[in-house]
Amino acid sequence: MLNSFKPKNKVNEAHLANNVGLKNVMSNIIVPDTLASDTPALARLASANIASNNIKSIYQLERLEKKYGKSAETLKVRGMLHYNKREYKKASFYLEKSVEQEADINTLKPLVMCARNQGDQKECEAIFAKYAEKFRENAEFWHLSGLIFALSEKWDQAINDFKRASSKGYEFEYKNVEMLIKCLRNAKRHDELFAFSKKELERGNIDIITVEGFVSSCAETGRNLEATEFLSATEFEWKQHSRLTAYAAMLYYRLDYNIAENEKLNALALDLDPSDVKIRWNLALAQLRCGKIKEGIENYKIRFQWDEFPSAKRKFNKPQWTKAAPYDARIMIWTEQGIGDEIVFATAINKFQALYPNLIFETHPKTLDIMENSFPEVKTRHAIFREKDLMPLIEDFDFHLPLGDLFLWMLEEHEDLIQEGHSIAETNFLKPDFLRKKYWENKINKTDGRPKIGFCWSSVNVEQKEKYRGFTRAQKWLPLLSRDDVDFISIQYNFDYDDLEQELGEVRDCFLNTGFLDQMDDLEGALALISNLDLVITPASSPYTIASAAGIETWLYQRHSKFMLGRGGKFVTSPLFSNQLYYHTDNAFSDEQLVEDFNTKLDIFVSDFNSKN
Repeated sequence: MLNSFKPKNKVNEAHLANNVGLKNVMSNIIVPDTLASDTPALARLASANIASNNIKSIYQLERLEKKYGKSAETLKVRGMLHYNKREYKKASFYLEKSVEQEADINTLKPLVMCARNQGDQKECEAIFAKYAEKFRENAEFWHLSGLIFALSEKWDQAINDFKRASSKGYEFEYKNVEMLIKCLRNAKRHDELFAFSKKELERGNIDIITVEGFVSSCAETGRNLEATEFLSATEFEWKQHSRLTAYAAMLYYRLDYNIAENEKLNALALDLDPSDVKIRWNLALAQLRCGKIKEGIENYKIRFQWDEFPSAKRKFNKPQWTKAAPYDARIMIWTEQGIGDEIVFATAINKFQALYPNLIFETHPKTLDIMENSFPEVKTRHAIFREKDLMPLIEDFDFHLPLGDLFLWMLEEHEDLIQEGHSIAETNFLKPDFLRKKYWENKINKTDGRPKIGFCWSSVNVEQKEKYRGFTRAQKWLPLLSRDDVDFISIQYNFDYDDLEQELGEVRDCFLNTGFLDQMDDLEGALALISNLDLVITPASSPYTIASAAGIETWLYQRHSKFMLGRGGKFVTSPLFSNQLYYHTDNAFSDEQLVEDFNTKLDIFVSDFNSKN
């Protein structure tokens, strides 16, 4: 089966709350050495013999049974004798017969372990389902059932079982609390986890599991202030724990956007656990935002070691390119991450081709036509590989190279220029289709002497997410959009012109009628439109990469960005695109100065435009 490379969402900080702490849960199911329990008198005598290690064989047991008779206890002993010989099928047979006669949790434990030792997880689950009624009042039964279903990642079932164990008065409640917190995290029941862990903290249960459960739930539900207030006030030494320190880095950054403190805490978290790939990834982003280019590059390279990295980890028989490769080698560059990332990373291709002319570029299917047109000297095709093993169908190359690593190579090669304040990426390398560009030139009346300004205000149509990610509402920009000295064109890629009336009402009248253009899926059409504009104003959304790479002056507003490599301020030139001005705002949604500053800047732009035309 073939699988085409699909574009992914923008890659941000790694979430730290997935699949936590379940490796050793079966250590809680301890097969008892002593098998004595409350049984009838004759069976107690049998137990006494076993406890004193007198029963070591089936022969001895059978002699005992002839004298005292069979019972649940002797069936358990017979099962355990087979268990100790690793004869798990026979052991299961006798242990199950014993449980059916008498609901003894110390018999159920080895019965479960027989199934576990045979690798039969479904049978483990079946045992607990079968005997749920028989052990309904046994707290330990429900705790063990929770462990089994947690191992199957059946989080909701496990959570219910741990809750029942607690309601029945489980003796080792701290173990139950620990597992319940872990399962709530893995189930992503973040609000419930927040309430539960907060209650445990108020009860004085302040340990690493509870604290991490509380802090992680705050991070996942946007309770940033409550989490940071706790971290600031608690005597718990959270800076001694890597994951908590990494969460703190994330939470404090969301409050004050202090990139230096964010980088410092992420570095401390990684020092505590150098093997944690997610923390190293978060540190890479923090270092790039701070302008620590060398360090950020090295840590960014580990992204494919992160199991949940949202881009295919392709496999090859051919080696990955290094600087030792001969200049006449055929090198296949393969795309990764999202559309916007591909366009930014592709700024390095022409520089690389000047050294290594024999290139193949495997792209996203959506960008194939654009990239073919933009790199005529490069063999361009969309990425096709086997879904089974992620191996390519064709290996007509000597080396492979992830596109992100090619971009990192460009940063390394030009770090001095970046530090000196220059821009290093090629602008105007994205080439639109000639006829489609001509169509849009006529459609928007390009030659009427009025500036044509592309405008985008968001990447999603969800207000809460806009607040979180720094996007805005179109209505916020009405003082700018209502100007009569420019023509605005919507490049909001999740709406066509007809959608604007339904979504924006009267604000739609601020835009030229562009009819229907699917700017989300028809990237060639979007590029043809954008390439006719005089200016683009946008948040951190795909149009900013298309416009910048097409040579259009672009004004980008957003929070600290890894691609700004430490630069900040208002209308600062990007270290990548010389035609891109970056406006730093911590919260575009609520920034009251944002629109006024852009309106003032636009006054200057229009004046300059009119003086040249």
